[in-house]
Amino acid sequence: MPKLSLCAEDIWAWKKNHCHKLKTEIEECRRQMQDTWLQVSGEDQIHMTELQKRMQRLLSQEDAYWRQRAKAH
Repeated sequence: MPKLSLCAEDIWAWKKNHCHKLKTEIEECRRQMQDTWLQVSGEDQIHMTELQKRMQRLLSQEDAYWRQRAKAH
């Protein structure tokens, strides 16, 4: 039972850190996309495409997190 309790604590701590980090990364990517959107040079368009791909990946990770959470409850 103590090992199971320690495992649950570790999972809770990981979830807390991971969810916060993911939310922070999404907000940072969103901010960078807004900043880049205001500029129209060719390099900025390439950067915007990279940011869009990153945002898609982050949002997919967030969706997976919430799906796993819903299954756990």
